Amino acid sequence: MEVCVCVCVCVRACVCVCVCQRVTRGIDVQYVRGIGFDATCSLVVLDQNFKPVPVNQSGVCERNVVMWMDHRAVDQASRITETGHSVLDSFGGIMSPEMQPPKLLWLKENLPQLCWKSATHFFDLPDFLSWKATGSLSRSSYLSLCTVVCKWTYSASSGWDDTFWTQIGLEDLKENNYSRIGQQVCVPGSPLGSGLTEEAAADLGLPQGTAVGASLIDAHAGAIGIARSCLIDSQGFSLGGAHLYTCGIFHEVEVQHRLLGADISGLHLPCEKQPISSRMALICGTSSCHMAVSQQPVSVPGVWGPYLSALLPGLWLIEGGQSATGRLLDHMVKGHAAYGQLKQEAEQSGQHVYSYLNLHLENMAAAMEETHLDQLTAHLHVWPDFHGNRSPLADPMTRGLVEMLGYMMLPWMRREVSLSVQTTVWGEGDLL
Repeated sequence: MEVCVCVCVCVRACVCVCVCQRVTRGIDVQYVRGIGFDATCSLVVLDQNFKPVPVNQSGVCERNVVMWMDHRAVDQASRITETGHSVLDSFGGIMSPEMQPPKLLWLKENLPQLCWKSATHFFDLPDFLSWKATGSLSRSSYLSLCTVVCKWTYSASSGWDDTFWTQIGLEDLKENNYSRIGQQVCVPGSPLGSGLTEEAAADLGLPQGTAVGASLIDAHAGAIGIARSCLIDSQGFSLGGAHLYTCGIFHEVEVQHRLLGADISGLHLPCEKQPISSRMALICGTSSCHMAVSQQPVSVPGVWGPYLSALLPGLWLIEGGQSATGRLLDHMVKGHAAYGQLKQEAEQSGQHVYSYLNLHLENMAAAMEETHLDQLTAHLHVWPDFHGNRSPLADPMTRGLVEMLGYMMLPWMRREVSLSVQTTVWGEGDLL
């Protein structure tokens, strides 16, 4: 529930800032026609009264969300992989502990009384936010095709696979037509219910009834940007036209002018005016995600997908990534023994910590007469999979490595951070 409160505060702040800055132009919230939620693919658990259910041994109800990067279900994921079930064909042949089925199985096996017995509704976090904003007493029609296809094994063409849930030991989820995880699925952006409720509208600072669109996973929302400046036709995104399939938020959207994304028109790049399948979106944050779409399914061992219509209707999505990239850099900096000294020096110089590090790396390279910064790390080695390898190895048990630990003071800390950046980039290259 705290997540929802934070979202409300952020939206209200954004609207207020926008309105205040542009008040002379007569912009107010009445011009907001719709709202959509994106969030991490974390697992939200509620009881029959839509109250929080604990997902922890201590029984704290407020902690009712299993974070997307929570790897508690490594054993369950491994056992699901061993089944060799056909649904795994859409997950690179390997079930990740970051997906929802292994997390659900973990809750059933480890918290049968504290959680599983009373858990009546399981949501992906983006879908929970959409449901919360519209206030329906039913959750069945608030599932986004994006979340259930990419994280729950739902098929856009055939729905849930009964045999899969039975084979992995979660046959009870099939009861009452999958009422605990939902059955009716919407295309991302499809209008939900009657829009914002009175309560949600007040919390968000928006008019009651404002349209709410079916959600997207956060990285997938970012990947929508790959469509900009690409030519698309109504039959499958080739070079013949400029409209998306007529459903959801993509109803007669003129891609060249309306869809969010990076506009490369006029830059004379090789990919300009090429089909959408020629582009890849790289979404970076705590982790990194690489997404590309195609007209035909493409399967790559250890890489998530192909997912039909999970991002754009009628197209197949394939998704690679690293579980910890931005988070790894934070860990290397803030977890270092010299971080206190670094922070103090950065504050004294009036710079952000990372700006301070970048400047000193340049100074170190100049002092050592090195042409390139990467030469500073010639004798320092880092393996970046500190939180497992998502792809292409698909091994959650892989661990990170820092070699040459004898140099741990501030100058070498700078080199470690520099090399951490380099190794994550090499990881991206390996993935590509």
